[in-house]
Amino acid sequence: MTSKTRPTVFEPQARPHLPKMAELVAADIRARIARGELPDGATLPPESELTEHYQVSRPTLREAMRVLESEALIVPRRGSREGARVRAPSIDVAARYTSHLLQYRGATYGDLYQLRLILEPPAAAMLATANNHDALTRLREAYDAEGAALDDTDEYFRRSAHFHELVIELAGLTPLTVFAEMATELMRRQHSQISETPSSSALKNRMRRSHHAHERFLEILDTDTDTAEDAQTYWRDHLQAIGKYYEKRSNTPIELIS
Repeated sequence: MTSKTRPTVFEPQARPHLPKMAELVAADIRARIARGELPDGATLPPESELTEHYQVSRPTLREAMRVLESEALIVPRRGSREGARVRAPSIDVAARYTSHLLQYRGATYGDLYQLRLILEPPAAAMLATANNHDALTRLREAYDAEGAALDDTDEYFRRSAHFHELVIELAGLTPLTVFAEMATELMRRQHSQISETPSSSALKNRMRRSHHAHERFLEILDTDTDTAEDAQTYWRDHLQAIGKYYEKRSNTPIELIS
C-alpha cells in the first residue's frame, strides 16, 4: 500500500533573490548621495580604500561602480588615482528615462500640455493663498529677466519656462516641483519638432502676449483680496492659450531623449 506524499514546509522552494555584494555596495553609495552625505561634485575615495571599507574584491567594486555610472550618479575618472566624481540626481537624467517610457506607451506632445494643465493651476492657487512677499519678489525678478530677453527667441523661452517653474516651486510642494520640472524639460527637448521659425512675426507676437500674461498674473497675486480662485483660473486660461499654438501638432509622438 502506497502512502500519499504529504507536503512539508521544508520542501525545496525557489530561492528568493539575494543581492550580490556589488548591488549592496552600489545601494549604500546611492543612499549616501540621496541623503546628501556625498554632495554633487564630491570625489569618492580611491579604489583601494573602497575595497577595504566594503571588504570586497576589485571586480566586485568595479561592478558596483558600473551600476552607479549607468544611473548617472557618478562620473568615473579612468586612468586617474582619484576616485569617481559624484553627480547629484538631476531632472535631465529623469526626463531622459521618462521619455523612453512615454514613447513606449505612445504619449504625445499634447499629453505633456495636459500634464501642465493638471499641475500648474493648483500651484498658482496655492501660491496666491500663501501671500508670500519673497515669492512675489522672485517672480518679479524672473519676469524682468524674461522681458530683457524678448529680442532673443531661445533665451526668452528659457526665461519663460523658468517663470512657470517658479510658480510651482514657490507653491512649496517638492514632489509637484519635480514632476513639473521634468515635464518642462521633456517639452523643451521636444520643442524643436513643432516650433515655428525664430524670425516669424507670429512667434514674436506670441512671446509678447505671453510676457503680458505673466505681468497680469503678478498683478493678481499682488492684490489684497482672496486671489486663489482668480489665480488658478487665470493661469489655466494662460496655459490653454499657449496650447492652442500647438493643436495641429499635438499628436506628435514624444521622441527619445539621448
